Amino acid sequence: AIGARVAHTDVFRINNIVYFETFFGKNDNSGTWAEAGLFTALTGNYMIAHKLVSFTKSTSNACVVSWQLTLT
Repeated sequence: AIGARVAHTDVFRINNIVYFETFFGKNDNSGTWAEAGLFTALTGNYMIAHKLVSFTKSTSNACVVSWQLTLT
């Protein structure tokens, strides 16, 4: 369903930059996306980042959402 949180498929750090990547397969969260968010857990907890988007994902494509956080 659109709006369902999905666990990160990859999290790694290079120096002071942390990367979070989430893969959505062809059958995952198909429909029109209006926003994306980076959360501390699959339910509850805190939103770390938020982005408004305009993207339509169909069952004929996959998608990777990537976040980069610079730690200072």
